[in-house]
Amino acid sequence: MKRLLPLTLTALMVLCNISCTGNFDKATEEIIPFENADNDPPTQQRVAQLIEFLPDHEIIAGSESAFAPEYFELLQRAWAVPSDGIGEIGSDEWLYYFVSGNGGRDPNRTISIENIIAQGDGAEATFTITNFGVSIRHTLCLMKLNGTWVISDFDGTKIKLKEYIDRQRQYFQSDQWQDYLAPILAPDDEYSQQARQRIQEVHRWLQKQPTP
Repeated sequence: MKRLLPLTLTALMVLCNISCTGNFDKATEEIIPFENADNDPPTQQRVAQLIEFLPDHEIIAGSESAFAPEYFELLQRAWAVPSDGIGEIGSDEWLYYFVSGNGGRDPNRTISIENIIAQGDGAEATFTITNFGVSIRHTLCLMKLNGTWVISDFDGTKIKLKEYIDRQRQYFQSDQWQDYLAPILAPDDEYSQQARQRIQEVHRWLQKQPTP
């Protein structure tokens, strides 16, 4: 038997309460094998790689292999939701501040990986991004997929993404959406033209949504 090194009370509490483990989605999709994770926890290098693939005002091109399939599908579905704002900021604003926050990505931003804890096929990494002088701590949930560590959740957004998609589907089918559009459609100006285009976008989007 291997002898386990003693854990501090703090580390033990974290280990027993990993929010990311226990409910991972299993999949068999082939992905680019950045490293063999069969016997080892994710390395700092792998975590740093994955952080760079987190959406930053948009889904990063070529990032699909860095995510668990279900989580990546949610990202795609959320970014495909039409904006509910005509000539103003809509409910989709939070997606554009997914990581960096208002102002975009600072070319001199820094990332500090503070802790990585693995338990079976799941792991949790905590890290801090300092962007334009503002430091925000984040949690990255990881799972093994075909022997490779990939992102299964980020800051609890898996649930938030589902809720956002469902909320917007309900809103676009409500009288509230029609009431919002009515005064915009009345005059013949650029906003009414945008509104008519948005109505078509919403109609096409709703047709693609699965039955709740």
